[in-house]
Amino acid sequence: MAEALFEAHFGAPPMAVASAHGRVNLIGEHTDYCEGFALPTLISHKIYVAITPTDDDRITGISSEFGEASAKRGNDVADSWLAFVDGALTLLAAHGTMPSGLQIATSTDIPAGAGVSSSAAFEIALCRALSTLTGITLDANEMARIGQKIEHDFVGTKCGIMDQMAVAHANHGEALFLDCRTLATQRLSLPSDFTLAVIHSGSQRSLSHSAYNERLQQTIDAARTCKAASLRDVTLDQIDSIPDKITYQRALHVISENRRVQDAVTALQTGDLASLGTLMTQSHASLRDLYEVSSDALDKLVADALAAGAYGARLTGAGFGGCVIALLPPAQAQAIITEILANNPDSWLVDHLDF
Repeated sequence: MAEALFEAHFGAPPMAVASAHGRVNLIGEHTDYCEGFALPTLISHKIYVAITPTDDDRITGISSEFGEASAKRGNDVADSWLAFVDGALTLLAAHGTMPSGLQIATSTDIPAGAGVSSSAAFEIALCRALSTLTGITLDANEMARIGQKIEHDFVGTKCGIMDQMAVAHANHGEALFLDCRTLATQRLSLPSDFTLAVIHSGSQRSLSHSAYNERLQQTIDAARTCKAASLRDVTLDQIDSIPDKITYQRALHVISENRRVQDAVTALQTGDLASLGTLMTQSHASLRDLYEVSSDALDKLVADALAAGAYGARLTGAGFGGCVIALLPPAQAQAIITEILANNPDSWLVDHLDF
């Protein structure tokens, strides 16, 4: 736990502590920055943050994952995990007085680079800890917006807001239907005959800032060609006007994926796990063929999960490595997981969620 790590490193207990879960996305990938829909749920793994303010302009930290770090706020924290901390301190200053410096300890069992929102969890945990420390009040939407702005302005990834909204809003054991334009949310119960396996491919997610931002720009270009503010407002008929094949494919994925999310909500509400599984598998095919963010390892995991008896499976997160999720019948879940892992010796089970 971060509290014990803090006291061992700094010699005194922290003044504030907080935590946040990681998340997986059931369906609705690469739609959030197009003002679309998503359906995430939390995993059991969490990140823990412990902090104490200081009077200088330094951030001094200890991380169970990344080790010790210390730097002045500003440019000195670039390319370090301390950039997240500097971003939180800077952005929360608009909501109340923040300390000029900070001692921080963080510990986590959320795997980094796995597409399960370790960064968003850190951002929301920081917001919660600093809110506790300073007494400011932030609602979940405000925390999510701050987390997204940390990514944009301090880390350099022009991400959507789905990860931060899921971590800030969702309760463990529920799915969160999210409208990424209005930030409206609806919590959905997950059926008791629902088992979700989160399996790491064995390769770290390697989606570079440039590849991610390239796809973001392609969706912007597609919307502009269709004379729309975002792909949320574009129909399948309209994208026939897009002359570039790659841009057309990106748009086709986003528009189709938004429909799949809405259909998945209906499937969850009616307990139709077969349909939910089919939608998940269709989502993976679209991410593989149209959005081109899958990998051989992810494709093999999905294929093996389906062959072993999964209702459906798909990559989760930005892609290019990381994890897949598989929707399994509970009675056969362990046998299916064992078979998948046996056929993919580099893979490992991240989480096994029964509801």
